[in-house]
Amino acid sequence: AVEVTSLTMTGDPADFIGQGLEYYYTPPDATFEALGYDSYTVHVFVNAPDISEHWTLIFAPPNGQPLVPGPYPGATDYPSQAPTEPGLFVAGNGRACSASTGSFEVLEIAYGPEREILSFRAKFEQHCGPSPVALRGEIRFLAEVHAEVHAPERLAVLAEEPMAFDVAGVALDGTAVTLAADNLPEGATFVDQGDGRGRFTWTPALSRIGSHIVTFSARDSLGRGESTKTEISVGRIVHVPAEHTTIQEA
Repeated sequence: AVEVTSLTMTGDPADFIGQGLEYYYTPPDATFEALGYDSYTVHVFVNAPDISEHWTLIFAPPNGQPLVPGPYPGATDYPSQAPTEPGLFVAGNGRACSASTGSFEVLEIAYGPEREILSFRAKFEQHCGPSPVALRGEIRFLAEVHAEVHAPERLAVLAEEPMAFDVAGVALDGTAVTLAADNLPEGATFVDQGDGRGRFTWTPALSRIGSHIVTFSARDSLGRGESTKTEISVGRIVHVPAEHTTIQEA
């Protein structure tokens, strides 16, 4: 395993916080500070002075419980969340949501005797207010990572048209990595090419219109590793007026 400290974020084009950009920070180009506060709320501060970028990320459990590994759905704007709700706050570069919703998943956390954060890792998704657009990312602070896997987060495709994409993985101990896919939709295939890359291919049938979530994993020689999910939305072209008389009807 390798201790990894990094912040990765991607904002949808209309997201106020992310501005539709991709962000990646890691030492020594950025400094990271993780602090445990009251009720085991975790604050992470990321500063990149050379490019004047500064981010604050806050993860709070409900009801004053300690944060533990697992999902925290239904998060609302910290510190105004209800006692039964988890709190989330991601802001930076002078931008913050006036009210936010979202979710996060704690993948790793370790406290010291004075509640100091020895290690922390979480994935998050934040929306400003009711907006469907989002900022998504992952924070790692001295996190133990055995393998990494990279795949598209979301894809929109048309039924009856072939589609394909690559998945990449690496074992951080330098050994060979094994890639796999779970919850493949009917008719889809995934092939581990044996060189740290895998290929997903699919021609979705009309009966597969809708959303499909596929899980991809990367494992090192001891079976330790990571997984990530790709949401594939399958649709079709609707013809107006051949199938529907108006666009509104369609």
